[in-house]
Amino acid sequence: MRSGIACLLIEHRLDQVAVERAEEPPAQSSGGKYRTVIPLPPEGAPTTQG
Repeated sequence: MRSGIACLLIEHRLDQVAVERAEEPPAQSSGGKYRTVIPLPPEGAPTTQG
């Protein structure tokens, strides 16, 4: 997963962004939300419009 995210960032010329694994497990923010990573569809793949 981590290498896939790193490759995605490089493909989008965002190689200055560092991907780090946290020591602690995911935790809810004060607003009760988790931060999630939503993968982009592969280039050229059809997208759905909602």
